[in-house]
Amino acid sequence: MYLLPLKHLVAASLLLSAATASNRMYDRATMTNYAHSPAVVTINYASCKKDVFTVPAAPDGIAWQPTVATAPTRRGACLITSITATLQGDTSTVTAYSSTGTSYSQFYVRKPFCSSGGWRIWSKKEYSTNSSGCFGGRHR
Repeated sequence: MYLLPLKHLVAASLLLSAATASNRMYDRATMTNYAHSPAVVTINYASCKKDVFTVPAAPDGIAWQPTVATAPTRRGACLITSITATLQGDTSTVTAYSSTGTSYSQFYVRKPFCSSGGWRIWSKKEYSTNSSGCFGGRHR
């Protein structure tokens, strides 16, 4: 039986670790803003620097079209722990998103679809689940 020298085992384990880590690269977070005011968004990550960016206001008009902005930095393997937002020129408060650490990358500044309530940050999955009971889940 042939035993590998220790330095070869260390090198092999480092290569395997690097391959595993590269599989955990998460997409940059995107924020879709349904408010008619710009949203200043702060994303906090576990063990990484926060992102702060502005999502333009959704335009006024007949068709309510949201706007989308992407976090400026690549998050790598960093999990999102919280997201806060303030609406510029609006006194409304926005309920923050909080998690022990999520890999989700798509979020909304939006009011609940079929119930009364104020502005809130939702993950796309969370909002879909919340609105699935509205009108048979066809409006998302």
